[in-house]
Amino acid sequence: MAEIKTTISEQCKFSNYIEVDENGNETVKNDSNIIVKTDYNVYINPFNYVSGNEYAAKSFKGVKFDKKYLKSNYKDKYFSNNATSVKIYLSDYTDENDTIEETYYTGYCGRVAMPHYFETKQTEKKNFILINDGYYTLFPTEGYNNISVNSWNYTILHFDSYFFDKSIYIGSGQITYSGIGSVNEPYMDIIWTRCDPEIKGITPASKSFFDDSHSNTITWQWDIAKSDSGIFYSPTELYFLWGTTEATENTITLSPSDTSVEIPANTFPNQSTVYWRFKYKSDAYEGYLYTDVSTYTINDGIPSVKILSPINVSVDGTIDNTFTWIYQIDTASKQKAFDLQYSANNGLSWENVFTKEPSGNTFAVIPANTFNAGNNLWKVRVYNTDDVASEWSTPASIVVRAAPIKPTISSVTKKPKITVGWQSTGQQAFQVIANDIDSGVVFGTEKTYTIPYYFRDGETVNIKVRIKNRFSEWSEWSEISVTVENTSTGNITSLVQNVGNDVKLIWSADTEFVCFYVLRGNIPIAKTTNLKEYTDYTSIGANEYQIMGITSDGYYTLSNVVPVSVFPQTSVIGILSNAVSWITLTYRRGNLPEIVTSSSEDIYYQHYSGRTLPVANSSRFKSKTKILTFTVYKEDADKIENMIGQTVIYKDYAGNKIIGIVNNVESSSYAIRPDVRLEITAIDYQEDVGYDD
Repeated sequence: MAEIKTTISEQCKFSNYIEVDENGNETVKNDSNIIVKTDYNVYINPFNYVSGNEYAAKSFKGVKFDKKYLKSNYKDKYFSNNATSVKIYLSDYTDENDTIEETYYTGYCGRVAMPHYFETKQTEKKNFILINDGYYTLFPTEGYNNISVNSWNYTILHFDSYFFDKSIYIGSGQITYSGIGSVNEPYMDIIWTRCDPEIKGITPASKSFFDDSHSNTITWQWDIAKSDSGIFYSPTELYFLWGTTEATENTITLSPSDTSVEIPANTFPNQSTVYWRFKYKSDAYEGYLYTDVSTYTINDGIPSVKILSPINVSVDGTIDNTFTWIYQIDTASKQKAFDLQYSANNGLSWENVFTKEPSGNTFAVIPANTFNAGNNLWKVRVYNTDDVASEWSTPASIVVRAAPIKPTISSVTKKPKITVGWQSTGQQAFQVIANDIDSGVVFGTEKTYTIPYYFRDGETVNIKVRIKNRFSEWSEWSEISVTVENTSTGNITSLVQNVGNDVKLIWSADTEFVCFYVLRGNIPIAKTTNLKEYTDYTSIGANEYQIMGITSDGYYTLSNVVPVSVFPQTSVIGILSNAVSWITLTYRRGNLPEIVTSSSEDIYYQHYSGRTLPVANSSRFKSKTKILTFTVYKEDADKIENMIGQTVIYKDYAGNKIIGIVNNVESSSYAIRPDVRLEITAIDYQEDVGYDD
């Protein structure tokens, strides 16, 4: 099918012209059988008419139009207000006195070869309008457009328009004739087109959503036609028309070669629909061509959102996690922003993670340590291009394995024995450190803790609190500082006596105290309530003693400081109890007493391939023993043997001391004064009794 354009200098041709006889045989006709002149007339000589031929046409049935061709992209041009027509002229070679059924001559042309014009006697035929100048005008519809005459020789199809000069259809027609004795009606098929350029593939297409909140680009493609002689008819003018009605009253002038136009943000008015089309011109036609009037939807739809993941799963809260959802909207527009919240108390309250976060992504990366460890809910809300928010999504449940959020310290006292309080979530244990005083791991959900120590008046105490959750994860530390304020009451006077191997303290107080602590070098080694005396059996070397009296309201009073030194005249050993009974170790038969101290640390050695010597790994566990060899009386030897498995204290004149377990005793056979060899393994014995009032 050739694309054609008729000009004064160029004769366009129809290349598709087929005759079909009554038996259905097709004959492709050569384009010389059809002549198209500058007035767009098509002269057709059907079936090579010869007078007397069996198939000579006797009646003209009409023209059959194929709507799929007629309804082209140019319908605004060619079918505007249904004002386009096809004019059909009939002619024959008879003289002026002949008559044709239902038709008659309106004039004599003077030449037999020129067409005579006829006028129908009927005032109206289907799909025809009576025209007195001798032709039939059709408003093309799909199917046959019928008219009947008995005798004719030529048919002239004249393409014209009421409002547009020299227009030509894009389409096809079928001219059908009645033949003598035929079973089926012979017909001719012709197809005609034009060579105007055409705009195709417009994006975004008509009825699309157009996000006018930012600049948008409309793109298209040109289909440039070419005539049989090889001439391209490119566009020479191009305009983008838009408006609030189908009149498209606003114009944007473009370059004819453009295939895109950028529409700046907020160009279109804030209304539901904007109308638009393209207007253009080429050398193929004197007038303008238009694309169909199309629309864009300016107001965005109301979005909805559905959580995709994670749902009902466990997530590692110590790393970044990606949360995803589905953005749903009828206009197919993109998400403009989103909110994301989580709840650690089953939805009673919600915490913001993102608030109107500008993003078209339907996912969010949640930073590590955002969520509380344990059961959490999360939900999301999205915004369309008009900043209209969706409803919140249905919350999704997750279990977060992560460190808990650090506790919030809510209270702290300034008394010498400080009490600290805090708020926390997911707590299963806690730890409190105040300067050098460490609570260690304390299991439970209690959220107050009294530090078991009396800090000195005016001392600044740095307090740290952290919690552990059910996943055995520790939170970060919360910290606070406090300066201690003590109120001293009354006076305490202390006396110290060095009694052999021990120190005996006696004191008096002029006020009531709930208890007293005996301090040796600022360490509480004993606590009394009613008694105002204490014997220190574990003292060795030079020390200072002081008595601390505690009042009922939590304050303290300190006595005078008394120095004292303890150095036994010889080695002594005794079972550690409230009252130690010492055994004196002085002599060794035939030699000096033997005291051997052994210290060790557990070291593990690991050999590795390619290394000659092992790698040492220390357990950091140490051991210390003392092996003592003395000669004692049989009575003391029996007492030493009874010490096996018991906690004992050993002291000597050199200031050595060991508290441990006797795990081995050997005795000689001497009846009165046997030689005794014993081994003591040191234990971690805490002389600090702490402040447990």
